[in-house]
Amino acid sequence: MAHGPLTIPRQLEDIARDVHDLAFDFMEPARDTRDAEARIARVEDLAARLRATVRGRSA
Repeated sequence: MAHGPLTIPRQLEDIARDVHDLAFDFMEPARDTRDAEARIARVEDLAARLRATVRGRSA
């Protein structure tokens, strides 16, 4: 399935979808420290992707 070029709005939609999915993980407590750290890393990755997208760079 072709989606066309990866435009900034398209990248933002992808990031928003990932944030939405991650929100569901946060509805449940972390199982352990490793799980909590993995969630934090995912949030930091999304923040970096968002920053790179709006500044016009690939993440």
